Amino acid sequence: MGYMSEISDLNFNLLRSTRTDFIRFETLASTNDTCSNYLNKLAIFKAWDLLDNQTLADADGKKHRSTNTTLQSRFSIKYAGKGTGISILSLLSNHAVVNAKTIGLNEYEGHKLYDLILGNKSDIEINFVTGDNHSLNPINFVGLDSIDVGYLPSIKNIKEAAEDIGSARDPSCYGGVITPKVKINKNLIKANKNWIIRVLLSLLLQENTRIF
Repeated sequence: MGYMSEISDLNFNLLRSTRTDFIRFETLASTNDTCSNYLNKLAIFKAWDLLDNQTLADADGKKHRSTNTTLQSRFSIKYAGKGTGISILSLLSNHAVVNAKTIGLNEYEGHKLYDLILGNKSDIEINFVTGDNHSLNPINFVGLDSIDVGYLPSIKNIKEAAEDIGSARDPSCYGGVITPKVKINKNLIKANKNWIIRVLLSLLLQENTRIF
């Protein structure tokens, strides 16, 4: 805050009192949504689309050292040296951060992707989302598809990932460099239909559900 006071030529005490009295999570989130909605109305916003008439978002976490001890701050030699740190998981769409979530360095980003998409309160509609290897989670393919969002992860080792590809038909029906390795058990999926629906409803409603 001291550095901000110097470069903006604003009184330090004014900045400190403003932060204490007015800046809260709710006001920051609301302000961010307002900025995102404004960018969404600009003609250039769609010019950044990587997919034709489809909006692609990218989810990634940025690690920061923490000066204060919190419930989420964790030790990590890789990211925080001998200290503690946190990760800011952001959802970026055409240079606009439409949502963000603070997680611990010990938490897996792939487990937070669905909530990050569902928590987008801006007017920017996300059609597809991508992320690095840390976003990989098989459940994301099903969960995001249930809310009409395509999951297009950036896979570091395609050869290794191809070993886990399944298909509705027999793998021998496919040819090419990347082919399915196992046939999906559709009967098993049908037998657990009610449980699958229950899980998806719980994710969508953000509460426990019961199916009789």
